[in-house]
Amino acid sequence: MSGRKNVIQPIKIADATSLGASFNSSPVNIQYLDRVSIAINATATAGSANGTFALQGRVSPSSGVQAGPAAEWGPLDIGGAITLTGADKNVLIDVIATGYVELRVIYTRSSGTGSVTIYVSAKEV
Repeated sequence: MSGRKNVIQPIKIADATSLGASFNSSPVNIQYLDRVSIAINATATAGSANGTFALQGRVSPSSGVQAGPAAEWGPLDIGGAITLTGADKNVLIDVIATGYVELRVIYTRSSGTGSVTIYVSAKEV
């Protein structure tokens, strides 16, 4: 007997977003999902984009009846920040068994420009 699994097909939470300024991606609801994969595809313009990517989570949804405060976002430990140092970078991150309800990617710009597209996919094991 097999049960139905919850799955998020790959979705874009940042689409050709500029690396010319710091930003937060759109949040994605990962409630009831055990495994989350994030793909960060960054392109530096003329080799100049410098900054760091990190993950944040929250324990209440950002909209709806049970929405939590906007400041509730906190860091998700992935073993350190992902650094972009003037070259294109493609990163895959696996998040296993987190208790967060929502997840987002944040970018903190140091200098330069470029763009990034970020995908998220998730499933219940």
